[in-house]
Amino acid sequence: SGARWNVRDDSDGAHFEIAALRLWPIAIFLGFWLWGWTAGEISAAKSLLGMKEPGPAAAFLLFWLAGWTVGGIFAWAAFFWCLAGQEIVTLGNGRLSIRWRALFLHWTREFDAAQIQDLRVQEAKAQDPRRSAPIALSLISFRHARGRMLFGIGLKPDDAAALLAAIRSRGGLPDCAFAPKTPAAPAGL
Repeated sequence: SGARWNVRDDSDGAHFEIAALRLWPIAIFLGFWLWGWTAGEISAAKSLLGMKEPGPAAAFLLFWLAGWTVGGIFAWAAFFWCLAGQEIVTLGNGRLSIRWRALFLHWTREFDAAQIQDLRVQEAKAQDPRRSAPIALSLISFRHARGRMLFGIGLKPDDAAALLAAIRSRGGLPDCAFAPKTPAAPAGL
């Protein structure tokens, strides 16, 4: 079907696996760029380790290296996400969890299913209303005590709607968790 998601059921519940949007131009650019970034970091670390006496230059280099390392971690995470990113939404045992995974990097957020509200498909909107996006993209969002949460970013609208229907059909969320359906406009208007 070409959908970027699939579902797997087991004793823990339903696991909806969503592949990240593969942005190959960004992945290729980051791959080359990270070689230079990493070479700069290695060079700075060697310089710092080779300094005979600590002083203002060493303090500055240490501060710079810390910032460079944090930036590098984010760049590597974005690179891995473009190559092999995946969201795993698990629904079971009164909980909904979202796990973001990119190779060996991962993080998870869990939510009490009873506190989820306004679960819906949201279509991406162009910043300039006179322009349209080359492809229509969507995501799924919901409200929770911790704010608005998002997953399935970059799904095609039909895929996002099918994913939301599959989540609803598993019965792990109360009906009040879903956004009310908007009635269809009468024909001829």
